Amino acid sequence: MADGDAQEEGQQHGSVYRVAGALTITRAATTQREIDALPDPLTIDLSQVERMDTVGAWIIYRTVRDRKAKVIGGGEIENSLVDQVAEYDVPVRVRPEQRPGLVRILTELGEWVAEAGQTFVGLLCWLNVQGCQTLIGDGAPATLAELARHPAVREHVRRGLAQWNEAHPASSERIARAILLSEPPSIDAGEITDKGYINQHAVLTRRAEAVTKLNEASCAEWIGCA
Repeated sequence: MADGDAQEEGQQHGSVYRVAGALTITRAATTQREIDALPDPLTIDLSQVERMDTVGAWIIYRTVRDRKAKVIGGGEIENSLVDQVAEYDVPVRVRPEQRPGLVRILTELGEWVAEAGQTFVGLLCWLNVQGCQTLIGDGAPATLAELARHPAVREHVRRGLAQWNEAHPASSERIARAILLSEPPSIDAGEITDKGYINQHAVLTRRAEAVTKLNEASCAEWIGCA
């Protein structure tokens, strides 16, 4: 099948949902509608998935959690991503509302970026797990938290910031700092819209602590670019 195509097969006692190609944020809304339309008991076949991001993993995990769906055919990367989002399925206290910002793409490593700057432009970034692991090579860690701390990833992002700033010298466009988030975006917390976009307001509200760190001159977590 072509990248992104999905196949649904009804069975006498339930249904099977098969995905071929990419199970990513670009197909999040379509994937969710297709899954919602299928009767229980539901089996999700990941054997033909070529690429999955954390949004796709959230959809699979939530379907398993809420509908007791069975997942088959997943590889090591797919299973790891589902396990990672499951670890963050805990109640979260929402902090006071922060000013919303803009969404920009940082580099090929960044799947989504939420701008959170106040007197400067700062970014909250999610990493592409497979992209980071390819960058690092053998021995690459499996989790977002470990990847966010890896020197090779941080240096790659720093270079990406420098390239962006060279091409966008205006103070309103220059990126001063970026924080690599260790927790994937949450569908249940409203950080991803029904259409598969990042909800900037929800992200900045839920991750107010990260926004605060961006504004702390002494914080070691952000990656800076002069």
